[in-house]
Amino acid sequence: MLDAKRRIGDQFGIAMGLDLLAATWSAQDEPDRAVTAIGASNQYWRAVGLLRRGTPEVFPLCERTRARTRELLGGAAYDDQLKRAQSMAPEALLLAVLVQYRRA
Repeated sequence: MLDAKRRIGDQFGIAMGLDLLAATWSAQDEPDRAVTAIGASNQYWRAVGLLRRGTPEVFPLCERTRARTRELLGGAAYDDQLKRAQSMAPEALLLAVLVQYRRA
């Protein structure tokens, strides 16, 4: 889904897909993957213009995902990995997430 959304340039769909992927990875105790998806999600939501525009029902899931991922990694590691992810260009970060997904 993410690759298809990338090919058609659907930034809203990419942002939503990344939120759901981050939640999945966090629930599967894959915090390193989850934090990368969270960083990518943040990038794409900023590009859309409004954080989780039109999807208020997803916001609590995202908050739980971030809290759980932070707990699994520890605060400092979470912050470092999130900062590193968000320093990448959105397209490069999305491709990194897709590579991680294919390895899962």
